[in-house]
Amino acid sequence: MYGKRFDPPRIYFAHASINKNGTTSAIKDQVNFLDLYMPPIDNSSGKYTAEGFTYTVWLPGFVEIPDTEQQGLTVIDTMRDGQPWKQVSKPLDAEQVRIRSLQGAWGSDHEWLWFRIAGKQSIPAKPLQIEVRLAFQGETCFTDRSQLQVFDPLHAPRLPPRHFKLWLHYGPRYRTGRWDEVADYMAKAGFNAIQSLESATFNRELRARGFYLIHQRSGSYQQVYENDFFDCLAMGPGWFGQVPGAEGTAARLRTADATLLDFEPGPAGRITEFRDYPWLLARFRQRNKLPAETELNEQTIRQKYLQEWIEMRQELAAQVVRNWAAYCRSVNPKIETILCQGTTSDLTSNIDYARYADQVTYVDPMNFTGARSLQEMKRWMTRSPQACFTGCQNVSAGGYRNLFIADQDMMLQTLCATLIGCKGTSFYAGWALDAATFVRLNRVMTFLAQHQQPLFEGAPDPDNLLITPIPKQDTEILLGSGKIIRNRYPDWDQDAILRSYQRTDANSWLSVVCNRHRQEPCFVKLTAALPAGRWLLVDREHEEIFTNEGQPELSSADLAAGLYLKTPAYDYRGYSLEPVSNTLAEFEKYHPIELEPLQQEALTYTESANSLAPDTVPGDLRLRFDDFNKDNQFEYLVESPDQQVWISRSGTLLKWKLAGTELRTRETGLCRDMLWHPTSERANRQLGSVMRLVDQRSHDKGIDLVFQRSVALQSLGAGVTLLMNKTYSFGRQPGRVHVRVEFLNDSLAMDVPSFDLSYRVHHYIDHQQRGQTVSWSYDGTRLLTSAAWKSSVVINRGLAPAEVLDAFTDYPALGTRALAHFGEYFPEQKLLLAFQVDRPERLLQLLTWRGENSQDPYGTAEWMYRATPLAQGQTVTFGYTLRLYPEFTRFHAGSIATLQPASRNTTRDKHLLFHVDFDGGADARIARGLSGNATITGDIRYEQSPGGTALHLPPGATVSYLPQGNINLQRGKIHLRFKPLWHGGDGVTRYFLQLRVEPGLMYIGKLDDGRYLCNMFDVTGEQHWPHTSLRDMAPGDWHDATVTWDTSVGEIRLFLDGKPLAQSRQQPWKMGRVDNQNANCRLVFGGAPIVIESISIWDRPEG
Repeated sequence: MYGKRFDPPRIYFAHASINKNGTTSAIKDQVNFLDLYMPPIDNSSGKYTAEGFTYTVWLPGFVEIPDTEQQGLTVIDTMRDGQPWKQVSKPLDAEQVRIRSLQGAWGSDHEWLWFRIAGKQSIPAKPLQIEVRLAFQGETCFTDRSQLQVFDPLHAPRLPPRHFKLWLHYGPRYRTGRWDEVADYMAKAGFNAIQSLESATFNRELRARGFYLIHQRSGSYQQVYENDFFDCLAMGPGWFGQVPGAEGTAARLRTADATLLDFEPGPAGRITEFRDYPWLLARFRQRNKLPAETELNEQTIRQKYLQEWIEMRQELAAQVVRNWAAYCRSVNPKIETILCQGTTSDLTSNIDYARYADQVTYVDPMNFTGARSLQEMKRWMTRSPQACFTGCQNVSAGGYRNLFIADQDMMLQTLCATLIGCKGTSFYAGWALDAATFVRLNRVMTFLAQHQQPLFEGAPDPDNLLITPIPKQDTEILLGSGKIIRNRYPDWDQDAILRSYQRTDANSWLSVVCNRHRQEPCFVKLTAALPAGRWLLVDREHEEIFTNEGQPELSSADLAAGLYLKTPAYDYRGYSLEPVSNTLAEFEKYHPIELEPLQQEALTYTESANSLAPDTVPGDLRLRFDDFNKDNQFEYLVESPDQQVWISRSGTLLKWKLAGTELRTRETGLCRDMLWHPTSERANRQLGSVMRLVDQRSHDKGIDLVFQRSVALQSLGAGVTLLMNKTYSFGRQPGRVHVRVEFLNDSLAMDVPSFDLSYRVHHYIDHQQRGQTVSWSYDGTRLLTSAAWKSSVVINRGLAPAEVLDAFTDYPALGTRALAHFGEYFPEQKLLLAFQVDRPERLLQLLTWRGENSQDPYGTAEWMYRATPLAQGQTVTFGYTLRLYPEFTRFHAGSIATLQPASRNTTRDKHLLFHVDFDGGADARIARGLSGNATITGDIRYEQSPGGTALHLPPGATVSYLPQGNINLQRGKIHLRFKPLWHGGDGVTRYFLQLRVEPGLMYIGKLDDGRYLCNMFDVTGEQHWPHTSLRDMAPGDWHDATVTWDTSVGEIRLFLDGKPLAQSRQQPWKMGRVDNQNANCRLVFGGAPIVIESISIWDRPEG
């Protein structure tokens, strides 16, 4: 919850409340830990100190707390509901509270409570509710609750690291000196490698216990990035041996099995980014034989020499890697090197792995999650055949926060990594994983260990064995062009990994089916050409043996004819073919599975899909099929004489043509469906799967297409599902599409009768060139824009009501307001894309993202809704409209305001008293008082601004308005969008606003000592003035200044650029009255040199 502060302070079971939907997990017969998290504290009242915080955890009596004194715990045995419980208390570390929760924006995450549960303990079938309470000076501040899920004991797999490495990128949790303890729980989870940032003792002890030791800090040197690698390149490998800390690094290299370099390439910037270093530009000129007078800047590089620039910087960065690897080998010739860099899906912004693959032992791309990453990794393997790949699974966004990959996905990704030929995989951030994850990883690593000979030493893809997946739908589609394409569902090329192996030390074969589809089983036909004889088909993991006519022995003729097998949805199976010899006794206790029913089920699985005939409605609007991108996957095409819209089989808008202009999208296109909560379902691939077109409705107003899919929420438990209906509505008027999405909780799971759901809408935008498109938002009064190539956020009044739904609050905020419209503007095409949400008050936040400095840039526009409780049998509906405006030549607040006047009226804030944006002059656009006419003094002028037009006020110039009815001095809020023409530390007093009342005064501004403040003189003359410093404010940058006040509770708050900076809380006071008849009583803006883009005043501090 970065940046979100709480009063009263809070504490959470980190894995349960932030990551795992209220469930804490533990495993019998090994050490477990509760990870406790204390978010940042709102201490604007000044009543909290770092000392005095204590937490108390209530745990069932069967939980054992080891080493209570060493853990600093006080344990009291007690009774609750007639059952024994333990009350475990501990004071929070004051220094951590001070640094992380009071001063810092991350919160304190350094509290772990270690416990054990004996294997012999009888555990209730229903998970018990545990709780943690936070107290300050003895008074309870907050209570968090969780369900405790207990797993049976695990046995450590025995897979040597030389075959496949599994490790944590950051982690594990451990207690110093308890080396057997950490080694035990890590080994049982399947980890056979340790990536260490820890002490030499930790490294020595874990390596002695059989772990492959990866030393991380062998080259993560900040200095390597300086001056775009100049020093490192000039000195060669020796540079790494002379930087500060090199002696300690060398010592670790001598004792490690491998060393890992985190290389982004970090602060040096993306490969495509322009760097203005004289030596770099000189090298570029020399490399490309350019005359000395050739001007080289960001514009010329991008317009004329981008490919050459990328080529040079690729080579320079790759040389840094080669230097690093050479240095490591010079210290320890046997050391293996791991280069963790880039991502599986980016070919240009990071280093081309092929440039250094023969110089490092392993290439370790990041963001190795999901089925798409597997396809990308295979492409990299083809591009760099000499490389050995591992993959870093980014399963969380920093620490243990924002875990967005389900445990089952991590397990399947680990297996798939093996099947495509990876030599290992890791998890970032390792602290995000808990006991439930360890159980899944133990399963897959046990499978790999059980079959290690064929998987890692056998011959892959034997010619005499074929395993073929069977689709559920296999239909020929006739396109309007006359072309016939084949439609298959599921798409097993994307939804499954299938691979077979032959053992080299025995006459046997192994076929593995990894089914990533969350709902459809994967039926396969296994065909084998084997020597005459008798054979057995077994599933060793599940101890199953397949029988034909009641007999386990299969003939070579049976195998040649083909056998049908079934792998459950979202799961995997391994099928072993072995000759009948002395091994039959080995399988006597295996459960028999009859092949005949499997064959019948498989043959009836494929269903015939009904063809959809083109449909015409009044206005020449019709539906037909097309394949515009020639990928042999049909699209639904809705067209009229002026418009064509292509909808994908997964229910996304791929392409939109209107009046000869085409909206360019990327990837899955517009209107991609995702979940934001439950957090563990954020990467649910089923939301991107094929949808069924269940209805097409033609009516006088147009045509509706109704798509449907069922979504399994595996992380919440078996049987938890959603039924999703998505309706596209096309009217006769082109340029408008309405989307309605309905979720029905059709789950039958007894353990999860309800859960919180937050829906996320994702649009992939094609940015033609860097900075040429503009993201915009409009709140009915003010237009905000951003063309920056980084993430920007519009947060709508904070977090969800439960305030456990984490937000991207570490990104720059565009502001806080109710959104009327937002979208993307394409200046070159003169094309405007506008989104409008049916109920904007339900929005949580809007996020715009652009691929930073990519050669082939694209990004997203997306928004998330506040979480809604969704009980079984209930539905929740979301709606939004997309509008496309060609020939949109005047992009400013005034033109945006005229898009949909009715919408603007319905979204206007009833609490807004006064607003001016200077687009049509200095008179107010909204004025609840007698007048909004401006009075101007001085030589003012208007200039272009990010939001449209701004008023430039030179020294002494002012703009003023009648105050009565336009401001409420008892409670309210004022917001200014401004650009200072001075420095915050210039030693001069600068006023933004002045208002003299009877009696009293209010002003907002900067004093000569650099303080930014709002000062209110009440009717008694007493001053109320929170303040902060503006000493570092530079001239020429745009800022948002906001002040809120409520005299009835004695409070004033100061904000700058969306961040709360100062607050004054005193006894209530009363302000004097405003009077238009008094010539000195005016709302006066300016006096100091300043440029103002907009001014807004509300009659309440909220909103």
